[in-house]
Amino acid sequence: MSKFFTPQEKLHVLCTRTFLCFITALLFLSGNVLAQSDSLVSSKRPANYIATATLGQLTGGYSSGFVQLQWSTSSENEMGHFEVERSTDGNNFRKIGKLLAKGDNNIKTEYTYLDILAEKGSNFYRLVIIDKDGNFSYSKTITITVEKGISLFVVYPNPFGKKVLVKFNSDGPDQATMRIIDNNGKVITTQTDPVVKGENRLAIRNVDNLPGGIYYLELITKDKNIRTKLMKQQSD
Repeated sequence: MSKFFTPQEKLHVLCTRTFLCFITALLFLSGNVLAQSDSLVSSKRPANYIATATLGQLTGGYSSGFVQLQWSTSSENEMGHFEVERSTDGNNFRKIGKLLAKGDNNIKTEYTYLDILAEKGSNFYRLVIIDKDGNFSYSKTITITVEKGISLFVVYPNPFGKKVLVKFNSDGPDQATMRIIDNNGKVITTQTDPVVKGENRLAIRNVDNLPGGIYYLELITKDKNIRTKLMKQQSD
């Protein structure tokens, strides 16, 4: 014989069933949300992803008044950009430049960066390699020594005839004393000229009447003393 329920008991059973259905639906939806969350997490790169696996060696040198850095990559899958950092003590680095990755997969790609504001003495450089997800890693640090003063010293024409021109770069204002010395060590001419920051072109005076032979041009500034060999053409 089936059980007879009073109206109050029927209402209680209906509420209980409704509550159980609600709890079941909630658990089902929660399970789907958690599954989706796990899927999103697993699709991201691990925290220790390293973008430097395809980075070639960072190299550089100082010439003509600036530091030139060079590096290459053999693959750039998911690469974002490079940041160039410099330090004067090897510990405290600061960003001085940024280069976007070229994105050529499985092709060797060359990069160059010029630092015209390097400090006198030792400069430490490193790259920060950043992928498109924001993960990053560092290259090895290299050290480049910068000698301030005169650079890119060129004397022309050589052999010379009626004039000698000197071209050089300077990192700041200075005074340059130039001397022509013969092959026996005797100073033939001396002149002093102001030097400006950047490129300088100076003419050596009183050389048109010098006899043909071997001479030396000496350039003296507060930071450097440079000597180079000259040849005077024989007069006709």
